[in-house]
Amino acid sequence: MNCSINEEIERHLSLNRASYLEGLKEFVSIPSVSAKGTGMTECAEWLAKAMQELDIKTEILPTAGSPAVYGELSKGTSYKTLLVYGHYDVQPPDPVTLWKTDPFEPKVIDDHLYGRGATDDKGNIWAVLMGLKTAVAVGDMKLNLKFLFEGEEEVGSPHLPDIVKTQAQRLSADYGLLCDRGIHESGRPQMYLGNKGIVKVELRVKEGKREVHSGHAPLIPNAAWELVWALNATKDRHNRILIEGFSTSVNPPSEEDLKLLAMIPFDPENFRQEYGIKKTLKDGSPQEMLAHLLFTPTANISGMASGYYGEGSKTVIPNEAIAKMDFRLVDGQTSGEAKEKIGRHFESLGLDGLSCEFLGSMEPSKTSPNAPSVKAAIESAREAYGSEPVVWPLLDGSGPLALFTPCLKVPMFVVGLGAPFSRANTHAPNENIGLNEFYRGISFMANYYHRLGKMGR
Repeated sequence: MNCSINEEIERHLSLNRASYLEGLKEFVSIPSVSAKGTGMTECAEWLAKAMQELDIKTEILPTAGSPAVYGELSKGTSYKTLLVYGHYDVQPPDPVTLWKTDPFEPKVIDDHLYGRGATDDKGNIWAVLMGLKTAVAVGDMKLNLKFLFEGEEEVGSPHLPDIVKTQAQRLSADYGLLCDRGIHESGRPQMYLGNKGIVKVELRVKEGKREVHSGHAPLIPNAAWELVWALNATKDRHNRILIEGFSTSVNPPSEEDLKLLAMIPFDPENFRQEYGIKKTLKDGSPQEMLAHLLFTPTANISGMASGYYGEGSKTVIPNEAIAKMDFRLVDGQTSGEAKEKIGRHFESLGLDGLSCEFLGSMEPSKTSPNAPSVKAAIESAREAYGSEPVVWPLLDGSGPLALFTPCLKVPMFVVGLGAPFSRANTHAPNENIGLNEFYRGISFMANYYHRLGKMGR
């Protein structure tokens, strides 16, 4: 990349830091809490107006829930196109009493901006847009841009599949980028080339019309025991998933994946101390543990309830029991195949009172580190942060990447422009972003826009 462009980016950024920060404060001050439906239209309209001021042709896309904001900036039909996805909705701020400041009155304390959405995901979105403003100001940017910012990511993106499907032609692009999360705890930039899929399940056992005195236990079916048997038949004490054929289609990590894993900072002892556990479920080298983390399907119990669990005792036979589960899927698996195997598994147990309901799903997604857009991001991260990026082959969680890849045929990956996950307090009280982290994110995006543009048609 032309050195003068880099110098101009930093010069322009140094002159506009204050205004960029004020814009982020205003953005964060809008309480766009999708779980409660508050402030959604107001925030979408504010964001659309901010994009229009950057000469982005913008439209609000209505859904049955919260609206999405779509925008285009055309620099010429001979140029390639980048699609950037993010979300303007935020988590509820509760418990508010634990915040240092009002969650929707953002304040700077010790060079960190505190407020709900400061990192997740308004800090990321604003870095994307101010990166564009900077890139346009410092030189001729030969790149077309499309933006899709939804308002329901924090509630599972229920209408995003319909948006991507119905707007597929408008969303078509050569490159794709999802901006969320933050830099690595080491201070190095960070990106993720894919994510796990997920299948969410609710198991429910219903036996009889009411709870019964436990003296009848020799004759009356116990819903809690039936739930325990169902769960016990799903994973053993060695953490092996017992669903027939569940993992047969899993692709192991490639040589490329293993090379990336070997370069990721990971200290098993620090990991155990961070989470207050005596041992992990997998031992071995850092590379082996990370491979297990990212490339192993899971069967997780996220919640369960039955009968009486207050103080003292209550001798009853529960007639109802419920468990919430999530099954994480990895490369090679599909949600449709997983649902079929999960459903068949619970049906085969022969528990008359057991029902299995699927609550939602997302597909796994994976982009090659050799994709031109990924290579350009790595180079831009080196320029903006002055250090080697941490490149993960996958997120250990799930997300909407796979909605774009099969429908739009565009490789997508994640770049984190916010605070490190361990300090950002994402979804928790005192969410924050370091001011330098915010400014480095702007610098990265400005670099990235110009670098992609120079790759030509």
